[in-house]
Amino acid sequence: TGVKVLASLIILLPIVGIIAAIALPSYQGYLERANYDGGASAPADPYTTDEQAAAAAAEADEAATAAAEAMEDDDQQ
Repeated sequence: TGVKVLASLIILLPIVGIIAAIALPSYQGYLERANYDGGASAPADPYTTDEQAAAAAAEADEAATAAAEAMEDDDQQ
C-alpha cells in the first residue's frame, strides 16, 4: 500500500502544481480588476448649499409648470 500512496502522490502533485500555476495569475488579475476604480475621483464638493438646492427646486417647479400648461393647451385643442 505504501507504493500506491507514493505513486498517487507522484501523479497528483504535478497536477495540483499545474492547476495552481494557471489559477493564481488569473485570480490576481481578477483582484486587480475588482480593485481598479477607473480613475474616478470624488466630487470636489459633494454637498450642495441651500442656494443651490433652492435653485434646483425652482428649476424643477418651472419645468413642471411649463409641462402642465403644455398639456392643458393640448387638451383645449
